[in-house]
Amino acid sequence: MKKILFLIVELSFFTIIYFYDLPCIFKSVFNLACPMCGITRTLKSIFALELENIFEYNLLALPIIIFIIIINIYLIYDIIHNTNKLYGLFGKYYKEIIFVLFINFILNNTVI
Repeated sequence: MKKILFLIVELSFFTIIYFYDLPCIFKSVFNLACPMCGITRTLKSIFALELENIFEYNLLALPIIIFIIIINIYLIYDIIHNTNKLYGLFGKYYKEIIFVLFINFILNNTVI
């Protein structure tokens, strides 16, 4: 039941962010771009087929979007088959995930 609730909350969150241009809470509080800053604009560029803008907003946005899709596929699989493969994925690769988010945080806050 927790997984279904998480999926509903996550999809609702991304839907609200996509359709309503809400400001980033992290950026509003700390005045720094979070690792996810630029993801919504990248998604909008993908849906509008403006592929030249994909890497303009966030250098690692496309890999992060692909990662979010993979997480949701694992989550839906876990819900359907009553397994915990998603937790195994995080348990196995949590250091790599944290490293990518940290690098993305640095890239988003570095003026080139």
